[in-house]
Amino acid sequence: MKIIMIFFSVLFCAFANTTSVAQALKNHSFLGKWKVVAVDIDGSRMNAPYSNSFLEFKEGRYVGFLGCNNFFGNYGVIEQRHVTIASGGATKKMCESVLSNFEMNFLRFFYGDFLSKKVQGFLLLKNERMQIWLKRFENHAMPY
Repeated sequence: MKIIMIFFSVLFCAFANTTSVAQALKNHSFLGKWKVVAVDIDGSRMNAPYSNSFLEFKEGRYVGFLGCNNFFGNYGVIEQRHVTIASGGATKKMCESVLSNFEMNFLRFFYGDFLSKKVQGFLLLKNERMQIWLKRFENHAMPY
């Protein structure tokens, strides 16, 4: 596992040095916090069982929560709409089976090259086996 993490870290650094990551990020609208609505894996749709599931993209890093464990890692922008997700880490709490199953399936395929595009008000991240349906996370904090 350590070898895989080292490989993806080196790969991420290589992308950062060979492309203008800062310029690509400046042009992307996917930065920020997104609600995970559903995930399609090999054509099967799984709706997020936890209503506040999220995935947040920051400058070269991602963090998320699907109802049980926190997960995190790095990403790189290869082209205008292509994002490469490096396998990251996650906490390892025991969870209720529905949450655990959704999270396990999500994290199993959440790595590699994803095409990002907008579809009917959603941000869709799509690779060969997985599609992630995201909506901009709304902050319902009361103004003071």
